[in-house]
Amino acid sequence: MNLGLSLLDELEFARAPMLGRSSQQTSLAPSLVRSMPVSGSQRAIQLRSPYFIRGLGAAEFGAAWAPLCGALRRHDIPIFSTVKNLAGIPAADAPARWSGRPFDEPFQSMELTTAGLFEVSCISRDQRHLKWPGEICPELIDSLLRSVRAAAGGDTPVGFNVALGCHPSDLKQCLAADIDFISLSCTHAMAATGSQLSHQATSGVAASEVQPHTFLAGDLHSIVLCRQMLQQLNRPQLPLLVTAPVIDFEQAHKLLALGASAVSLDQIVRQSIALEKRPSKEEEPVPDLPFRLPALPQSAAPAAKRPELPQLENLLKQARQTLCERLLSVGADNLADFNQQCLVSISQRAQRVTGVRRLEL
Repeated sequence: MNLGLSLLDELEFARAPMLGRSSQQTSLAPSLVRSMPVSGSQRAIQLRSPYFIRGLGAAEFGAAWAPLCGALRRHDIPIFSTVKNLAGIPAADAPARWSGRPFDEPFQSMELTTAGLFEVSCISRDQRHLKWPGEICPELIDSLLRSVRAAAGGDTPVGFNVALGCHPSDLKQCLAADIDFISLSCTHAMAATGSQLSHQATSGVAASEVQPHTFLAGDLHSIVLCRQMLQQLNRPQLPLLVTAPVIDFEQAHKLLALGASAVSLDQIVRQSIALEKRPSKEEEPVPDLPFRLPALPQSAAPAAKRPELPQLENLLKQARQTLCERLLSVGADNLADFNQQCLVSISQRAQRVTGVRRLEL
């Protein structure tokens, strides 16, 4: 069990009193839409969901990839993906595409100009560790961002992707720059971003071959620290994307309350699709069918159906309703009001790591 995830289990939601809230407030679903202003532009990008996908690809899911993309599109869940990975998906089923590149690789025009969001990852793909490029000093970071923003057309949010648990000075250096958002990712998850995501999606790497992410207590503290730094820098609403191996929506909700603006759902989606792929007794193949029915014409065999994902569809639909109910239960009218005050710690170590007040018995 990852220590960071086990600490999430030592946090509980603090229920708001039933009295004092008008019937009009409680009858309306809280807003889950967040605005992301783009630096140097009059535009603002709408984060229509507090969830996203980072490391899933066509090679992993095969025939289930198209219906998966359709489900993400219907529930406004964006995905980090290359153009090539979504090339075969009809426009009506294509989810919003986010993209990125490690700092030490060239930016591809098509990837940059067609992405709804673009991140510069501060990790060396070959060396697999967090590292600032030697040619970029702190004074030139804003120049780099301006160059990427100009190449993207000026209206694409551009930000940095750094490791969860990174040194506070590196985090502060990122937040002090003219970024539109910040990403915090488990170190292993960062290795699957940018061109490596393209490699994984096109080389047939299966989910079973990918080592599970490690989520430490320091990673959990890093999310809280990042939000605190944004308060100090007078940028309290800057979007914070968190890539973590959460296994259920309750863990995702707790990360949102701790300061994340959106949380990755890779593990939850994998689990759901794995259950969908299990054949039922009615669907199990019968190898001797041609021998028992020799007169059956070959052309009469039923055509392979395009797999659908009803369980995933229901899961994502319920996830939105569950989050709305969660916000109402803690007295939050929207995600901006969903913060640490909506949580209580039930252990001393959870209080030390997260700063969430201890439950008074």
